Amino acid sequence: NYAQVQARVIMRYDALHRDVLAKFGTKIGDKMKLFHGEVRESRETLERVSMEGLSTADSVANITCLSDMKRKKKL
Repeated sequence: NYAQVQARVIMRYDALHRDVLAKFGTKIGDKMKLFHGEVRESRETLERVSMEGLSTADSVANITCLSDMKRKKKL
């Protein structure tokens, strides 16, 4: 009788553990995809920017873009 109860408890614990791991894996996978997309977008934006011969408006836009990237990094 005790062995049956112990086996049930272990089975329930294992099921709960699998569920928690699956949910954690899903959440971290989603966050990683989001982070990768943000990094890729920022990299592509920086690669399009040429720092030579910029007008004042272009310089301001680039500085704003870099500030936004820096702010996002801190979040």
